[in-house]
Amino acid sequence: MEIFNDVQSQSLNVQFPFMSTFFVDPDIAKAKTISTDVYTSNEVFEIFKEKIFANSWQFIGSSELTSQKNNCYPFTLLENYLNEPLLLTREESGKIHCLSNVCTLRGNLLMY
Repeated sequence: MEIFNDVQSQSLNVQFPFMSTFFVDPDIAKAKTISTDVYTSNEVFEIFKEKIFANSWQFIGSSELTSQKNNCYPFTLLENYLNEPLLLTREESGKIHCLSNVCTLRGNLLMY
């Protein structure tokens, strides 16, 4: 697992404006406990949701959700957590797309 070993060999430095920088040393013998704010702060929770889950791959279902050409499937990404309304579409050629399900002009859902 080359990627894991590469990540493991790097130190993780994270800066939050409301708390001091915490450092996670890859050498467990040097590791220290991080601030309780990381576990209890709503602000940290919101930052982590955006930094960890919003930019990573999430399973939404099989390709059968849009099994027919020119089909759309509205869904909410990580409902009750990120609550990001998205739209899974399959075009005439069979290619699948995932789009925002929100009108940027009016802020309404495009499809229910």
